[in-house]
Amino acid sequence: MDYQYLANTFSGGLINPISKIINKVYHSRNENPWLISGSPRSGTTWLAEVIASSEKSRLIWEPLQEGNPVKHNYVFSKRPLYLPDGNNQETDDSKQFFKQLLKGENLNFHTLRLVKYPRNILKTFKNERLIIKFVRGNGVVGYLYEHFNIPKPVVIIRHPCAVIASQLRMGRWDDHPHIDENLIKQYPHIKSVIENASSLEEQLAVTWAGDVLAAKLWENNIQIVYYEDLVLKGNVVLEKIFSEWGYNEVPENCLNKLNQPSSTSKYWSEDKSGMEKLKGWSEYLSDEQVSKISNTIKKIGINDYDDLTFLPKLNCR
Repeated sequence: MDYQYLANTFSGGLINPISKIINKVYHSRNENPWLISGSPRSGTTWLAEVIASSEKSRLIWEPLQEGNPVKHNYVFSKRPLYLPDGNNQETDDSKQFFKQLLKGENLNFHTLRLVKYPRNILKTFKNERLIIKFVRGNGVVGYLYEHFNIPKPVVIIRHPCAVIASQLRMGRWDDHPHIDENLIKQYPHIKSVIENASSLEEQLAVTWAGDVLAAKLWENNIQIVYYEDLVLKGNVVLEKIFSEWGYNEVPENCLNKLNQPSSTSKYWSEDKSGMEKLKGWSEYLSDEQVSKISNTIKKIGINDYDDLTFLPKLNCR
């Protein structure tokens, strides 16, 4: 028996009715939610926590992961993708899932992170900004911006070798690559790359490249930022994000939070900063692994990073 699934289901049955009642009391509390997405281990938690420090806020975590039992009632791939041309097999059920999500009603142990932070349950009762954080949402958040009149979401991209090195250290990635069928329809050439990705690092590289392609399909509907820029010149990145959201300046709390590690940061990165932090993956991956990752993403058509500087190319920013 999956006790975690039962706990998530049971908790959702208790929490969501309360959230709906509070929504009627504070009928505008879910207006203009902020959405943040990116690949796993790309800095999404760090960015979400930095942005959340700007004002009192409620965070929903990873609604598209398997830990969210509500997701299992709908037909979503592990990396759902809606196409900008409108050629999607949308259902009333899937629309309802996202409507509920944007109302802050898709709540349970998983999406509130109650196991780690039990006090998050109190956020359910408060009139605070709604923030939704994804690691499987790059192909969805642009669609939500277009159809639900929300502020322009933020998608963070990080060097593929840095992402994959961190993923390999974490483990639990043996079911990759995660590629939605819509992405293969849009880019038929990636099918052969998927079929030939035999090593784990190549399979993870396919998923990373798919995340980037999905985001760029919606690039007019989202704000794309690079993790490396956030590390080296975070104030400039945040200025652009908050300016898009109608702020005249970056809240001071966010600038202070930039210097703190995220709640999911690991020991191998906490004592590093600047370029030392950005080059950390080179101490973990072998030359062969780096070559496999680089070749895989180039075959798919992603050329955002300079091989020598570890940084995103200027024309990609």
